[in-house]
Amino acid sequence: MHKLERLARCVSPPIDHVLDIGANCGVFSKMVLDFGAADNVIAFEPSPSLAGVLRLNCGDSVNIEPIAISQSDGEASFFRNPKSEQTNSLQRSSVQVFAKEIDEITVPTKSIDSYVESKAISGNIVMKIDVQGAEMDVISGASRTLSSVETVIIEASWLDINSVRAALKLAELFPYCYVVNSVLHGSDLAFTRSPITAEIKDLYLFQA
Repeated sequence: MHKLERLARCVSPPIDHVLDIGANCGVFSKMVLDFGAADNVIAFEPSPSLAGVLRLNCGDSVNIEPIAISQSDGEASFFRNPKSEQTNSLQRSSVQVFAKEIDEITVPTKSIDSYVESKAISGNIVMKIDVQGAEMDVISGASRTLSSVETVIIEASWLDINSVRAALKLAELFPYCYVVNSVLHGSDLAFTRSPITAEIKDLYLFQA
């Protein structure tokens, strides 16, 4: 099973909204829709060069928001790796690990709390966070929303202190933590309010 498919299988219906924060080219968003796990998927991706492939992969079924999710509304510098946009980040230091040449652009930012309240989003929510070192900014801007979130899926790097802090914060908020995938120097984690019932091979329950 592909790693992104394993993550998408962690979204157990019925879910009203999936917030794909750091959607990149939209594969996770598309899989969640294909599995019928959610009624509404919102993909947040600030890189303008990924807009075309994101729309191509997801079609009109996914609501695409060309903004960066952070701790507050405004604008911020966004750092792009022109050779691998999977490593783009609001944190220059996170991109420097992978690239010598970095493009810097200015992008609009919004907090999850602000976005959810402005769109009157309610019901069961799943958040997927893949933001390369800016995880704590996302979580800090989602303090009110997290109380109604059923599952948070996050890529945690054990070499990045902000990523580790984010994982520890989520462990305080959610009773269950699963290791879904092992990645280089880290793990894909799923924090949930109830046990995952989907059949996912080698799913490791880390906290209960």
